Amino acid sequence: MPELISIRQFRNRKNLKDMVYQMLKQRILNGEYKPGDQLLIEKLVQQLRISKTPIKEAINQLQAEGIVDIFSQRGTFITSLSAKDIQDTFDVRKALELSALEKLIDNLDGKDEVELKKWLREPDGKQAADRRSLKLYDLNFHKYIIGASKNKELIRVYDTLFTKIQMVLTHPNQTEQIKLWTNEHAAIIKNILKKDVVKAKEALCKHLDQACNRLIRAQEQE
Repeated sequence: MPELISIRQFRNRKNLKDMVYQMLKQRILNGEYKPGDQLLIEKLVQQLRISKTPIKEAINQLQAEGIVDIFSQRGTFITSLSAKDIQDTFDVRKALELSALEKLIDNLDGKDEVELKKWLREPDGKQAADRRSLKLYDLNFHKYIIGASKNKELIRVYDTLFTKIQMVLTHPNQTEQIKLWTNEHAAIIKNILKKDVVKAKEALCKHLDQACNRLIRAQEQE
């Protein structure tokens, strides 16, 4: 997980807009700011001890990425994703990951096998108690599958979707549910190692569909 940006660092950095952008994005994707929370510029000015300009510029960049919504009469709010937003994101994600999975199996070599066996190890007890670590573990596993496809265009398209995937995962869900991910990963990995494309795809679809359904249920219960 990248090191979090502290307020003290602002004193020694030249590009304040980028610093504010990275800090706010980290806080949003880490779940410190929840969907629907309001971002108060005056409060950020006081916290960071900088002018409004770099803060507004950073917020405009976050808006362009779909991370915040700006309303002229109401202010700036962390984007709240609907059930359809979650479903649409998972639909595109699944199509990309299934394609990557097939390419990974087609080109599976010894190096991939060693790496995949590492992913069979569940997070240790410390990580299992840390919701952020479990989410990072899951995100990195899926990014590994994408990267292992060695398809540059597929990787590029997935990267453009990645922030939205992270946004979806900021919606509440219980740690007990997240723990299911590691078991579902194991089923995917074991079938990849067997070079069983059909069963590997079935395991991946089941994993993503169940994750999507859990997130939608959690979002609807808010």
